[in-house]
Amino acid sequence: MRSISTSRIADPVIRERFQRVLDQSSAALTRWLDSHCEHPSLLHGDLWNSNVLFDYDGPWLIDPAVYQGDREADIAMTEMFGGFGAAFYSAYDSVYPRSEVYTTKREIYNLYHYLNHYNLFGAGYLGGCERGMKLVARV
Repeated sequence: MRSISTSRIADPVIRERFQRVLDQSSAALTRWLDSHCEHPSLLHGDLWNSNVLFDYDGPWLIDPAVYQGDREADIAMTEMFGGFGAAFYSAYDSVYPRSEVYTTKREIYNLYHYLNHYNLFGAGYLGGCERGMKLVARV
């Protein structure tokens, strides 16, 4: 699991509240995520619709941030900014279905990206951070 830090959040109230959730939940969160990952997979690391190009030969993945982790982390990222369309997810699930806890994992895995975007681009991403933190606190 990537380490999540709130140290760059400018608002001290939000920073402290989020850090408290992470501090209190990190061990349980790690155990929960580990128990819901079948095996490590090679991940693109930044898989969203602007990092996929198409030509006559098919799709090209660009701008990778490669690491090994849960395959559903990449799938979660694909849904963060509008997704890839129903046909993509149907084809994916027909070959390798998403887990029963995928919707929870999606919010948790995207929390890293929402925090990053909140720090870079502002309050429009705070809702995604809040959703992720609520799930982290419940796991």
